[in-house]
Amino acid sequence: MVKILIVDDEEINRIMLREILSEAGYSDFIEAGNGREAVEVARQHRPDIVLLDVIMPGMSGIEAAPQIKASSPDCYLPIL
Repeated sequence: MVKILIVDDEEINRIMLREILSEAGYSDFIEAGNGREAVEVARQHRPDIVLLDVIMPGMSGIEAAPQIKASSPDCYLPIL
């Protein structure tokens, strides 16, 4: 089963992505509301794919991406 980390500071965007991916047959989701949280969640849960917003308060997706990649070297990071 593919574990997907959805990172966006807007909850409605996370809900929409989860709905779209659920309809496509995916069911194992982890969510984070900012870059710092995403880095921590990625370290704990080792996602297979990260859908990462770029502009977020605190730590942006651009800042979080290399940290997530370092903790999960097999993780593909599409930037939304």
